[in-house]
Amino acid sequence: MSQIITKAFKRLTIVSHMTKLLIYTALFLHFIPSLLHGENISEPDNKMLVNAVHIYGNRRTREKTIRMYLSINEGDAIDSTRIKIAKRRLERTRLFSKVNLFTMKKNDGVHLYVVVTEHFYLLPDGGGTYYRYKYDKEQLWFRLNLSLADRNFRGTGEEAKIAVSFWEGRSLSLSWKKPLLPSDFYLSSSLAIDHSPSLVNKYNVTQLAGKLVAGKEIFDFTEIAFGFFPYWNKQQWVESSYRIKSSELYTGIGWVTDRRNRLFNPSKGFYFYGDIRFNHLYHKGTQSYLQSVSELRLYHPGFFKENIIALRLGATLRNKDAGPLHYLTLGGIKSIRGYASPIVGNYIIKNGNNTIIASCEYRFPLFRLPYITVPVLSSFDNRFESVDIRIHGAFIGDFGRVGTTLEDIFSVKARSVESGSGLGAGIRVLAPDFQINGCIDVVFKQDFRLPRGVLKYLSIPEIHLYLNFPY
Repeated sequence: MSQIITKAFKRLTIVSHMTKLLIYTALFLHFIPSLLHGENISEPDNKMLVNAVHIYGNRRTREKTIRMYLSINEGDAIDSTRIKIAKRRLERTRLFSKVNLFTMKKNDGVHLYVVVTEHFYLLPDGGGTYYRYKYDKEQLWFRLNLSLADRNFRGTGEEAKIAVSFWEGRSLSLSWKKPLLPSDFYLSSSLAIDHSPSLVNKYNVTQLAGKLVAGKEIFDFTEIAFGFFPYWNKQQWVESSYRIKSSELYTGIGWVTDRRNRLFNPSKGFYFYGDIRFNHLYHKGTQSYLQSVSELRLYHPGFFKENIIALRLGATLRNKDAGPLHYLTLGGIKSIRGYASPIVGNYIIKNGNNTIIASCEYRFPLFRLPYITVPVLSSFDNRFESVDIRIHGAFIGDFGRVGTTLEDIFSVKARSVESGSGLGAGIRVLAPDFQINGCIDVVFKQDFRLPRGVLKYLSIPEIHLYLNFPY
């Protein structure tokens, strides 16, 4: 009885701390951003009254959406400061590649002109993965992943995405993000289901995961969010009717800062993502634990013109063992290239709870094709009348490590770890106007099965085919 009371008290304490954190965060978000965005800056006396607002260049974005971001209406008094703030607000949306605002005095008053150039908002993504192991035996099987995202769904700045995978591993996921204009708040939700065979055990895994998040932009290109993440898992043995089920509710707080100079193939700036989650409020059939996930991407000009150095550092860290349902592995397209599938962490330890990853690419242009016209599509969108195609190359280096504990993952002498790395090169076919590219990477992998201190790369490389940069 005393143990039950102690556990209940601990959960109530966590809820109390989270409530206080939410209250303080709400107060901070309510009073600070208006000062940071400069919205209370005193304006000069030479104000002009707006008689009309004219918007040009928006083919998909609704005029109502642009006006909400603009925050300038007919009858408002404006000056150069307010116009700069409105332009910056439109640029922060990243819905447009160009934004221009200017005024013109006419007999009936001042007319404000807003001219925007839209991005191509439909972004396909995908890639194929093949696995060499199934049910702890050498057996080749495949999985094809495809997705389509709309970064301006319904012309309101919403983001919608659908992703599917099929073959022996099948999944379907839907996600949606809605800005609550004219405020800086947003809502985000997703639902995903996945069914696939286990690599190291004789069972199939079915997972159902959801997300409900509320967030707010607190600085330019910086957001914080708080959300709930329900999760359900079933393991069904293939040779018997035995099964294991579990369900959890994660609570999480996240932070995103995106200071890249552009979303597609950035050449300067950085991107940071941090997320802390825990399942202490509800977990059935699993253990309680706290997890931190972080990723930093850095971009810098290379040694020659149009060359880019791209770096990625990431870590997943846990305070204790999360149990077999949540063990971590590395390997694959957006992890450690050179390995066909997530195999690092499944050979020696098989109970990975912590990972670190470091990747580097040196990207450089090779040549540029003449502008081409895409038949049929060019009759619907004039951007297909002269498509810019560029061929780039890249040198690739990836490294990752999986460990059982926090002490192991950062220790040089720890034995309960597995490490893997890949070295190679790639070709990228870029279509900048549509913010999409295709990648072909040829990467040699380290043989992580050898004793510690022995570094050897296998002579046969892995070939990765996928859409869009891995970072």
